[in-house]
Order: sequence, then C-alpha cells, then structure tokens
Amino acid sequence: MGLASSQARLLGIGSKKTNTEWQGQQINQARTALSNEASRLWQEYYQMKVPTAPDITNYSTDQYSFNDGYNDYEIVDIDKSNSNGKYNSKVTYKYYQDTAIGKNYENQDPQVQRTGATDEKTGTTIQKLPSGAYLVTINGEKQIVQSLDDLDDDTKQALTDAGIIKAKTDAQGNTKYVDGSLPQAGFMVGATKAQEADRDDVEVEAALKRIAEQFPDSNIAKAINNGETIYTYSKNGTIQYSCIEDLEASVNSSKDTENQIALQQYSTKFVQEEILKTCDAIVDSNSTGRYRSISLADFSNSEFSLHAESTTDNVAYNAAMVQYNQEKQAYDDRVNEIENSRQKIQEEDRTLELRLKMLDTERTSLQNEIETIKKIMEKKVDEVFKTYQ
Repeated sequence: MGLASSQARLLGIGSKKTNTEWQGQQINQARTALSNEASRLWQEYYQMKVPTAPDITNYSTDQYSFNDGYNDYEIVDIDKSNSNGKYNSKVTYKYYQDTAIGKNYENQDPQVQRTGATDEKTGTTIQKLPSGAYLVTINGEKQIVQSLDDLDDDTKQALTDAGIIKAKTDAQGNTKYVDGSLPQAGFMVGATKAQEADRDDVEVEAALKRIAEQFPDSNIAKAINNGETIYTYSKNGTIQYSCIEDLEASVNSSKDTENQIALQQYSTKFVQEEILKTCDAIVDSNSTGRYRSISLADFSNSEFSLHAESTTDNVAYNAAMVQYNQEKQAYDDRVNEIENSRQKIQEEDRTLELRLKMLDTERTSLQNEIETIKKIMEKKVDEVFKTYQ
C-alpha cells in the first residue's frame, strides 16, 4: 500500500470512527433521557398515596332513646357545652305522631238525595230541613211547607195514621200537627247513606279540624268551626266528609239526580310526621362515659332511662366504599402503567446498551486500524528518507 493510498484509507477510517463516536453520544443521550424518565416514574410511584378502605366504626354512633310510657323518643343531639343553671346540657330530640292530611275532591256525579220518613202505604215522604221547614214528596212531586198544618188534609191524615206526625188539640179545640217520630233530614250520596259524623270521636274531630285548617274558605270549614252537623260516607273505600250546605247545593241544583252540580267532599289520611324539639336537660353518664339517664325540662324534669343502640350510617359508609373502590382502581391502574413503562424503559435501555457496546467494539477496531496505518505510513516515510540520504 502506497503512502497516498494509506493516507486516503486513514481519512476514511477516521471519518467512520468519528461517526461511530457520534452515534455513541446519541445513544448516551437517549439512555440519559430514559434514566430521567425512569427516575420520574419512581418518584411518582413513591409519592402516590395508597387508598385506605373506610373503617365502618367511623360511621357508627351510639343512638340514644327513651320512652315516657306513651311515645318513643330519639335523642338527636346532646350539647354538653350549652348548660343552663341546674341543667348540664341542651338536648335535641324527635318523635313521630300521626297527622291528618286533608284532601278535597269534587264528586262530579254525586246523585244526592234527601232522606226522611216515608208512609209505606201512600209512598209519601216527609223530611225536616235544617231551617225547620218540611220537604214533602208525593208521587214524585216535591213541595216545601213551613208548617205541617199547611199540608192538605189527605196527606196529614195519611202521615198521622202512619205515626209520622201527630195531631194535638189545644184547649180552644184547635188542632195542630207536630212531627212525632220524624227524624232530621238526612242524605243519600249515590247508593250510600250519609251518616252524621261523631264529633265526640277524637280522631274524627282531629280530621275535621285538619280539613278546616287546610281549606279555610270552604263551606265545610265554616260548618266545622261553627260546630254544625257534618255528614260522612264511604266513596271508593275512603271516608268522605261533606257539610249540609254543599249537600243541599247539589240537591237543589237539579230536579233529578242525573244533572246535579259537583259535590264538594273531603277526606283525610294520617301520615307519620316528625316532630323535632330542643330543651334544657340533665344528662347523667356511667363510668364508661355512656349516657344512662336524662331529665328534660319539657317533661317537667321527669327522669327517664336511656337506651343505647349502636347504629351505622350505611348510606354514607356505602358511598365511602364506592369512592374507595374507584380510587383503588385508579391507583392500581396507574401502578400498572408505571410498571409497564418501567419495563419498556429497561428493554429500550438494554437495546441501547447493546448497541453502544457494538459501537464501542467498532470504535476500538477502527482505532486499532488507524494505529496500524499510521505505523505503515511512518515506515514508508522512513524508507523514502533513507533512499535519498
């Protein structure tokens, strides 16, 4: 190999070595980037907070209650920091009571009829109206008379014979007719006979009072508040209430029962209403710190034993468990992502490391070849100088 060719070979190998070294630098930079990414992933992993399952004891509390012989009461809160004189606590408690809820319904086809005494022989019906007048029905024809004396003689005789009315003669020989066993006028609503509501019944009166409160401008409210007679009957299995004024309005609206105006009728249903109260109290504890008795100002300071029962807020606990499961799933998913990324980084780093070793071997080989060529060139130069000396 001549000196010129050796020089050309040296330049080519030097260029190749420079390229090899540049590739090695690129690989080292890539490995540095992978190392930084791996460090970032490990730092994220160690800083991640492991989700903790909710402890059911954190959602359980001691629920205190007592009974005064009539109702059950539940303690809602005991504020020991709010004392007042002889009382060491401010207590909030609750209980439930039946409360009537009124409802108004318009009976569009009431078919209301008055009821009264009837002479079975003649079919004559007589009814005593709330005004004191009398409604007489003869052969389907109705007439109102202010006095029984205003009836025709045949009708008076028939009703007298039936024992419905009575004839009384005064000292001057004048005959007056009076209602003997004649009942107060009643009503039929459809095929159901309306009965007078027993206003001495506590539940009935409570229901009527509730209706009056909810419908203060109604006729029935006025009748209830004035202590008037209220009629009751069943409609579709529900007890209904109507007042005389509304019943009379339907009766008087038409000569037949088919075209009467709607009847205003009312009903009630009882619902459990929560009553919440707060008062001063004396609360006594046992040696373990649990409350054992209570005396409330609302109960004239009578002392009651407290019953303790551990209760769990399952709704809140279940919600916390749902949140925990979601956080745990997100945590596990991210840990898996980090692990997969870490394995991928390791694989890439091993590949780059292997490539770097190959480049290093190639660089060493090229360096050795360069050294060899340099020696050859030095020898050639020495030979040329010796030739011309």
